[in-house]
Amino acid sequence: MKNNDFRILISVAALILSLGVFLGAYNLYIKLGIEKPLGAELSALDGVNKIEVNKGKEGYEIKVDLDKVDNIQNNYGDINQALKARLNGENYQLKIGDQRNQDLQELFNSLQPALYEALADNRFIWLNEQLAEKAAAKGMNHAMYIDKEQLYLQIGDGQHYLYEVIERNSNSSSAETGRK
Repeated sequence: MKNNDFRILISVAALILSLGVFLGAYNLYIKLGIEKPLGAELSALDGVNKIEVNKGKEGYEIKVDLDKVDNIQNNYGDINQALKARLNGENYQLKIGDQRNQDLQELFNSLQPALYEALADNRFIWLNEQLAEKAAAKGMNHAMYIDKEQLYLQIGDGQHYLYEVIERNSNSSSAETGRK
């Protein structure tokens, strides 16, 4: 082997080794510098039961399973605020996990036409009346909250509960619900 070929081989090996070290360091930074502290910060919030953080091609996917909470809007806001502060402008998708049962899912499915009509026409008082009527007919409790960006639904059936966070602006997709 010529001296020149040997230098090329050493250069390629050094490049591959350097790339491996840099990728390893980057993954370590993601795990220990972002994901682990984020998980600890979210775990400290009221109502948070379990957290999954995954880095994808388009940003982070964060799934937060909640216990039964009094006000989904407050809990969601606290989680979202912590994510914005920790992720420094990185894209993320937040999914909220609940403990829904078949009856809750069926009620939500039956409400979807009214939900999307209310979102399209800003008829939220009418939607709350529809929700109250259907939930009461099944012996369930409910709460509906709204802000500039989302509509929050919270329906309870004994020990089971359903949380839905629905974007008011159809062009945005930074949050959605999670199902177990």
